[in-house]
Amino acid sequence: MKSPYLQFTPAKDYSTAAAFLKGRIQGINEFQLDNLFHKGRIRIAGKVIPAGYAIKAGTLIEVQLHAPQTIAPEDIPLNIIYEDLFLMVIDKQAGMPMHPGLGNFNGTLLNALKHHYRRINDTTSLLTESLVHRLDKDTSGLLVIAKTRAAARKLELQFQEGTIEKCYHALVWGKPEPESGQLNVKMGRHPVNEKIIQVFEDGSHGKDSVTDYVFVSSHGPASKMALFPKTGRTHQLRVHMHYLGHGLLGDSRYPQPVVVTPSYWPRLALHASLLGFTHPMNGKAMRFESAWPDDLATAMALLEQNQP
Repeated sequence: MKSPYLQFTPAKDYSTAAAFLKGRIQGINEFQLDNLFHKGRIRIAGKVIPAGYAIKAGTLIEVQLHAPQTIAPEDIPLNIIYEDLFLMVIDKQAGMPMHPGLGNFNGTLLNALKHHYRRINDTTSLLTESLVHRLDKDTSGLLVIAKTRAAARKLELQFQEGTIEKCYHALVWGKPEPESGQLNVKMGRHPVNEKIIQVFEDGSHGKDSVTDYVFVSSHGPASKMALFPKTGRTHQLRVHMHYLGHGLLGDSRYPQPVVVTPSYWPRLALHASLLGFTHPMNGKAMRFESAWPDDLATAMALLEQNQP
């Protein structure tokens, strides 16, 4: 029986798995390789590894280009903003992972999509390759889902070319001065802790990352910000605001020094509030907006009441 994995064994050590695999998989560009890591499709000894995992010579690396069809349908409510034969726009709830893997084996968006397609008797829609972009588990907001391979390819191209319109709203500690600006820095995996992304000020490592930011309003010791990512790096907005000295509330991976997030804070204060793109099949301009979610609004009101 043919293995579902491509297998690679490096002849020497590599600082990261991404560095070794770059250019080695026919038909897979750097953007698509990043997606394979994000989707948990690259493993060593059956264990999912991140892009920054250090590789030793002689290690067997397995790459699964296509997800298995064994994703179980789960009756998880989806807030579907728009749907047609080719795509779907979802307002994702916080706490929902995108796909099984990296410790999340159920309760994911793909589990919910599998149930949705069965419920409406839609057997033609794509499932395993439908995630053309992603939000972190604890980030809420707008996502576009491809339902055919042609739509997926064309939407991925828009993301690669940077023609997708995106705005996120976030609550950060303090108030940036000046109130608006742009961050244009190199960022990449921490050389020791691969779970952490960092900015490389000297530009010696990492990839280009660009975010425009604008102050929106004050809320006690915090500020609501509008963030406009021009690139799509892992944890980009969280890392950029932390580097600016105004980390996101509820961010346990990139906490702001000195300040302490209140115990009642529900989760990461980041919401994908605007998404605009060209319909991949008919060329129509599509633009969707999502309001600041209730859980963050409630916590923000408590923050204002309890300020020093």
